Amino acid sequence: MARKKPFEIIFERLIANSGIVTTLLLIVGYCGIALLPALERPIHFDEKALVAGAAAPSSRMQPPSVLQDGLRFASAVGQQYGQPGSADLVADHMEKQLGMVSHRSGSTHPDGGGGDFGAGAALVMGVASTLMAHLSTVHWLAKDIVWLVPDSSCGGSLNATMQWVAAYGLGQHLSRRSDAHVSDFSGRAGLMQQAIVLESASAGYNRVEVLLESFNGQLPKLDMYQLLRYFSAWQHGRLVLTGDRPLPAWLLAWLQGGAVQVYLQKVYTVYQLIWRQALGGPVGPHAAFKSVMVDAVTLRLELQDGQQPVYQDLQTAIPHLVDTLELVIRSLNNLVERVHHSFSLYLQTDIAHFVPVEVYIILPVALVAALLLQVAVHAQRLQQQPPTASDTDADAAPAATPSHLATKSSASHHKQLSAATAALELCMAAIILAAMSCVNWALAYSVAALATPCLLLRYMRSSSEQTLMVKNHQR
Repeated sequence: MARKKPFEIIFERLIANSGIVTTLLLIVGYCGIALLPALERPIHFDEKALVAGAAAPSSRMQPPSVLQDGLRFASAVGQQYGQPGSADLVADHMEKQLGMVSHRSGSTHPDGGGGDFGAGAALVMGVASTLMAHLSTVHWLAKDIVWLVPDSSCGGSLNATMQWVAAYGLGQHLSRRSDAHVSDFSGRAGLMQQAIVLESASAGYNRVEVLLESFNGQLPKLDMYQLLRYFSAWQHGRLVLTGDRPLPAWLLAWLQGGAVQVYLQKVYTVYQLIWRQALGGPVGPHAAFKSVMVDAVTLRLELQDGQQPVYQDLQTAIPHLVDTLELVIRSLNNLVERVHHSFSLYLQTDIAHFVPVEVYIILPVALVAALLLQVAVHAQRLQQQPPTASDTDADAAPAATPSHLATKSSASHHKQLSAATAALELCMAAIILAAMSCVNWALAYSVAALATPCLLLRYMRSSSEQTLMVKNHQR
């Protein structure tokens, strides 16, 4: 007798103990989320050459007129808020005050009518204007900066940004405001590498919300998030993740702080992140850049109700934001080196910790493995199935009527077909879930968590039918 290979021995033992192994896999798949915070890692820079904080911002070295021009532009934007002609105001400022080359997408309104900046437009536009005025005068910046102002009247900021990104990549539909013809804009700024979207709902803020998810749950490199976190948290108030929600009030009252509350808050954050990634929808305009493989993040400045802003006026807030964005832009070069490696698949438990992909991918893999194991068990039982009762009765009772034999044969065939169909359903489900994990692991996990019990119940039903058929044959 030939000696069995180790793989065959392991496979036979898994089949023999399929019930226990399947139960353990299901426990890991369903309860493993609660253990993820225990396996978290601190977020840090993976690239040793990236020394954040080694340089000081140089925007304060500009003459006071640069900041004053930005404040006047912010005031004009606030007065123009919600009125036609807002796009013309921005284009005139870019060309006449900053000396920039202004382009307007041909897919937007040519007269700029209906543009809606938002309540925080004065702060955001003042920061962008001051930053661009500063960067246009320095000689050490070895990159081109594109200032994009999406027109929210064109289906929202995300839709307008997507139209611009598509036009930029194709080199079409981008025309000068003063020109009637379409000019090629694709070669001026070169290949896009990173993008930072700045949003604000009010003129003041006391916390910064970081929006990471884009289409199909795609995330920017972890180093880019860490870079923004490093430069933002220490001077811009509280830094929070997308949709950062506390635990229910009744649970907080029962826990009353402590390590258990901190742990449960991390578990709740992980559940929220998985749910958003499973839905696959974008959480900010930066998703338009990530759809073309450009790392992008949205920073949303928010003012919580009943609290004072970090900076009381625009004259104080704008210089601090300009300093932060300048340092971020200067540090982004190190994130595109060929030898640079950073996590692009991760789950954040809080603003300072994450779970890598090799840990959380175990959850959907466990559910898929449980389905595959049941497929193997079912296939083996079909191969080892004894002769059917119809065949035995046909040999022992040749005088049976043809209709009686046909009825028994049909029932036996139906049971075999039902068992084979259940095995095929399990196999197809496992293949589909494995394929979905390559596109959107959170969606695959959510579908597996919902579909696995139904599929296993279907298997148990067909398995019980097969067992009953064997017992009837033995009788």
